[in-house]
Amino acid sequence: MLITAAEMVRTKADVRRYDLSSSSSRNNSAVEGREEDWKKIINESEGGLNRSGGHPRYGHKAVRDSRKRSRRYRPGIRALKEIRKYQKSTMLLIRKLPFARLVKEIANEMSDSSIGYRFALEAIAAVQEAAEAFMVQFFENALLCSQHAKRITVMQRDVQLVRRLFNI
Repeated sequence: MLITAAEMVRTKADVRRYDLSSSSSRNNSAVEGREEDWKKIINESEGGLNRSGGHPRYGHKAVRDSRKRSRRYRPGIRALKEIRKYQKSTMLLIRKLPFARLVKEIANEMSDSSIGYRFALEAIAAVQEAAEAFMVQFFENALLCSQHAKRITVMQRDVQLVRRLFNI
């Protein structure tokens, strides 16, 4: 099928304009909300209205791009930040109530009688401090084993070696 020159005429597409005053438009409320948001952002930003003419100093795109974006960290950076945060802090890492339930459950399993043991808060806090200190020391030793094997990642074999060395 041949196309004639008359059929190949280029036509210019009309620009769609939204009438903000009429409610017949489907996107009327969304457009109004966006317009108000942009006006608010432009007026509140440091590049607000010029003193002469009342036009914004910057365009919509410049203001939109200057808004604060969420930071994208490279792999491992956030983990290192977390490590530094927990090394600086002296707070307990395990929540108190689940740990207290675990201690009571283990105590009831270890006893022969059906009498439920009761613990003072200070006793559970002392047990938790000791348990967390033990776990930190345990993983430090596992890390040393992995570094000795010229690796960065702590693996199961490092944990098993620490358990064998310290008879745990």
